[in-house]
Amino acid sequence: MSPSERTTDRVLAVWVPPEFVSDGSNGILSWVGPALRTPTGLRLSLAAEVVGDAAPSLRSYQVGVSALANGVATDVGWGSGSSDTHAGTTFTLPDLGPDTTPVDIELTIDDVTTDGPWARRLSRPNDIVYSAPLGDPRGRLAMLTNPAFVTDEDGPTEAWIGPITLDPNGIEFLYTATALDERAPSIWDYEVDAVLRANFGTSEVVAGESTSATRTIRTFQAPIPDDIADTPWDFELTLTDHTAGLIWSTEFSWNGPTS
Repeated sequence: MSPSERTTDRVLAVWVPPEFVSDGSNGILSWVGPALRTPTGLRLSLAAEVVGDAAPSLRSYQVGVSALANGVATDVGWGSGSSDTHAGTTFTLPDLGPDTTPVDIELTIDDVTTDGPWARRLSRPNDIVYSAPLGDPRGRLAMLTNPAFVTDEDGPTEAWIGPITLDPNGIEFLYTATALDERAPSIWDYEVDAVLRANFGTSEVVAGESTSATRTIRTFQAPIPDDIADTPWDFELTLTDHTAGLIWSTEFSWNGPTS
């Protein structure tokens, strides 16, 4: 594909803010992250962690999902990972079409293990755009920054960072890079790392990776200890994309649960 033939839908928008799905009363706390509209589709994650001694192992964590797009049943891609104490599932709805096409999505996530169904109706065009800072009044769950493109529009690679969120596990964000034409470097060899500094010290940032020939998605996580001093917490994130040859940074804060 030549540069003149490529197409890209440079849209980053939060359609649903982060919120809790279960309250932990049965020993398991679960929550959804922001539903993010990206150039590759709609992406939403469900996470869970054990918070009580009587909770079962999350290695057998069960979750189901269904979606209707303009009233028609639509396939939802998903991927998951779990341990005895933590579980995560990512749902994707690709090929939403150009922004001029109205899309009405009914998305239902059935958290079987915690018996907590979560359902939302998403529409595009949508006059409501969720912007950071935005938090859940029930606890440590917040969207601290807005999503942003980190590469120029005319480059061979399109890369963006999703909203930086704070959840019961700590800081988390996704970094996605997509090859747009033959000028793009090898995605298989993509190198990107991050450093997170805070007013209480520098946190180790660990990345998980999902890579194909044309796209890499890195999930960056930095745990926040429970004994950190009272808010506000001030952060500075520096992300170095060695493959694209750029450095991107931002500053953000968390002032505690909203009222």
